[in-house]
Amino acid sequence: MSSSYHYDQYCGICHGQVQPLLCDLTPERNRTDVSLTSYGGFSRSFSSEPDELSMKLHDDADRTIVFQRPGYRYNDNEYVRFHHDCFLLLYRRYKSKDILQRLWVFAIWRTPWVFGPSAFPEESITIPGVAKAADNMFPGLKMLPLEILSIIKTYSQDSLFWRYSSVLGLANQFSSLVSNEVEASTPLRKISRWERGSPIEAVTSPQYPYIRLTLDELGVTLVERLPAFPTYETWQSTRLVYVIVHEKDIEGVIAHIKFGTLRLELPRKCPGFHSWKTPTPVPDERCVYFSVPTPPTSCLHWAPSRTIDLHETTGITFIFVDREIWYIHNHSVTTPMSTDVIQRFPHLENAVWIYVPIPPDDSVIAIGPIPDQTLVIPECYLFRMRLAGDVLVGHIDIEQETPDIHLTTAPPTKFIYNATGWQRISVTGVVLEDSGQNREFSPLRYPWRRGLLNRGFCSMAPFIDVARIQVFHTEEITCRGILLSYKDGSQRALGECRIGVDSVTDCANPKRLCVRTMCLDGVDELHHPWDFEVRSNNGPEHDHEELYWSEYHYDGWFCLQEGDIIHWEMYNVYESYISIHREHSSPNLSRFRRILH
Repeated sequence: MSSSYHYDQYCGICHGQVQPLLCDLTPERNRTDVSLTSYGGFSRSFSSEPDELSMKLHDDADRTIVFQRPGYRYNDNEYVRFHHDCFLLLYRRYKSKDILQRLWVFAIWRTPWVFGPSAFPEESITIPGVAKAADNMFPGLKMLPLEILSIIKTYSQDSLFWRYSSVLGLANQFSSLVSNEVEASTPLRKISRWERGSPIEAVTSPQYPYIRLTLDELGVTLVERLPAFPTYETWQSTRLVYVIVHEKDIEGVIAHIKFGTLRLELPRKCPGFHSWKTPTPVPDERCVYFSVPTPPTSCLHWAPSRTIDLHETTGITFIFVDREIWYIHNHSVTTPMSTDVIQRFPHLENAVWIYVPIPPDDSVIAIGPIPDQTLVIPECYLFRMRLAGDVLVGHIDIEQETPDIHLTTAPPTKFIYNATGWQRISVTGVVLEDSGQNREFSPLRYPWRRGLLNRGFCSMAPFIDVARIQVFHTEEITCRGILLSYKDGSQRALGECRIGVDSVTDCANPKRLCVRTMCLDGVDELHHPWDFEVRSNNGPEHDHEELYWSEYHYDGWFCLQEGDIIHWEMYNVYESYISIHREHSSPNLSRFRRILH
């Protein structure tokens, strides 16, 4: 019987990206040939003693190989995918009868357990591999520090040199691993200490109650005992992942060791353990999680958690795809939005960017999800700012006039999310300011009137006491977003403010803000693309007459008065509406549309 799987998008040898496929795996247990030929979807299997792997070759642009181990006791559905040329090069460099066993352990045991977290970096460089490859091609490269090599790789992503160096680095690792080692298994609770490549130090007397696992790009690298849960510190690693568990929670957990590496086998009653990007994570009693999907049926569930310090950040960008959060960026003086997101984000054309400004004079006093009984993972959150007020983050679709919103009862100090690389973020939460506070949420009535902000990605900002206006735009879109800074030190964002990515038109101490809709084709027809034009100025003159002769169709300007409120509803990347509301006037004083095709 064959089963259908969606294959991983990364090569198990070089970790380079491959195009995901839907393919059938048909394990064949009685084949002994090891031919490396035949394409066109023909399947051949490799046999190795005592374990057997199944291999399929696919005649696609990437020429990939898929390995699956039939009857594997951890999980029958585990597999790994390789570039065909990566495997051939490795096979030539490391000709040993145990190559398939080593390759399986290297690729699959990067996760500490089935569906466990991986610390494999998105951009990996192995110094031994680069050194060997550079001997033949670029001798000077091996003299450079890792930081410089990373910069060079950023500008040469598609070069085969990096895949070549990764394969050579892996062959070097295979040669350095323990040979002819007998596979060993022992309960995790009986381990006092273990380090990759070293023998187990067994428990001989009562030990410290906490166990910490340290993971690197190859999987578990260290198992150690701790006398108590470590004191929280803000430092976070860029390449290591940590798991801290109490001994009472590891009953039935078995540690398997092979080729100097270790992996855990969990009992059915234990779905996994939480992982962090810091060796000193936040105690669980101070955490409130908004979304923790169950059951844990994918690696996304156990992806390592990161935290954003809400007292140190200057803002947070949430990138949504199909109403789900796929990427979060913490803005600070040292971490502006990187253009790397633009270059590598896999769904950029359909991504919606929501920016939450957190300036130094303002602070977050509460965060909570807007509940939807049909969803496990919330699509929308409310950030309550001390000065700016309530800010919506995400897609909202409200039918009732005053839906309940559940906010934290204590001010949050950190925002928690799981670092999934370029995939959907499935875990979100906060760390509360005081561990003694009640962990329950207190209900709050929705502050806006029905019909104003009740559908799409919604944002609002009053035009009152404005100290600065920044209009974000690109060559294709004249107004992608607006960031308003107020005299009290608060800020509010409208639309998509892509910090550090888009061009910005800046106006200090604006006296007016004017909005109009224009047809980009110069013809006022329903199916032509439309865009916003937003202008602000601080001069005494105010005249739009010169724009009547613009190449664009003139559709009328609306000039905001002090006290007007701007509402921006974005249904998707292509369709947005701006509404202007004025006290004691009709709900829609003026409405402008943007429809891009």
